[in-house]
Amino acid sequence: MSDKKSISQNKRHNIISIGIFIIILVAIIKYVAEHPELTNSLRQISPLILFYLLVAQIIFLATNGLFLKLFVEKFNINLSTPEWFGLAVVTAMGNYLTPFSGGTIFRALYLNRKHVFPYQKFILILAANYLIIFEVIGLLGLLTLFLSGQMGTFLWLSTFFVGLSSGVLFLMIIPKVQLPPINRLTTIVNTVLEGWYIIKQDQALLLKSVGYTLLHVLSNCISFWLAYTALGVAVPFWAAILVSLIAMCSIVIKITPGNLGIQELAISLSTSLIGFDANEGLIMSLLIRMSSLLIIFTAGPIFSLWLTKKLR
Repeated sequence: MSDKKSISQNKRHNIISIGIFIIILVAIIKYVAEHPELTNSLRQISPLILFYLLVAQIIFLATNGLFLKLFVEKFNINLSTPEWFGLAVVTAMGNYLTPFSGGTIFRALYLNRKHVFPYQKFILILAANYLIIFEVIGLLGLLTLFLSGQMGTFLWLSTFFVGLSSGVLFLMIIPKVQLPPINRLTTIVNTVLEGWYIIKQDQALLLKSVGYTLLHVLSNCISFWLAYTALGVAVPFWAAILVSLIAMCSIVIKITPGNLGIQELAISLSTSLIGFDANEGLIMSLLIRMSSLLIIFTAGPIFSLWLTKKLR
């Protein structure tokens, strides 16, 4: 009876997710169609800057695979380069094709079937990954505001990054505890703490994890600056960094395939709040989305077939 109820809930969640996805997609298409001047700048993009943008997006995608490779090595599993990169690409492609990050399921399934890697440990990987990413985002945001002299100007954003980095740091420094699993939140906290405890016990693993995460976040920041530059929008580098960091925080809201619409909304809103044109922020986000899709749906089917063949 409980299994039927769970299946029914999953179907309902999927229908809601797809419904939201369609509504957002139609709204974006309608808005862009009503403002043709926004797309004029897309026709004037420099091929060289577009190439740099694609390279930055490849690095952003590859670091997801590097983090996976690094973490499973602790459990004596060695992933080849086509495996860890292919899993990153296929996961991203799957997240676009299915709601609620369905690509992650394939990655967990592959590791379990091919390398006998338990699902529970895979969940720990994801939890620890998010913890490190959000701490890097918080600290980098504060550093950017400080170096650009904008901490007082954007007090709300300074408060946000202080709260984010402090909250994550608190979880990192508290002793290993096990909260009573009374609800979903306490279960998530327990999983995050257990994953982090595994990493912090190994200093070499911790340093490499932070290094990969920093490369991951910075490649995204550079992608945003390149996208603004490609469109001829005069946005300072510090502003592009802040917008990209806010956009990365939206990854926790996984209600549409590929987070479509959620990321665009976060980028447009943050662009406006920082003092620039929200319309330009929307076009910039669509440019990044298109460059990412070009990579994912070019390499994704190839790696999907290759990885599936390895499973067989």
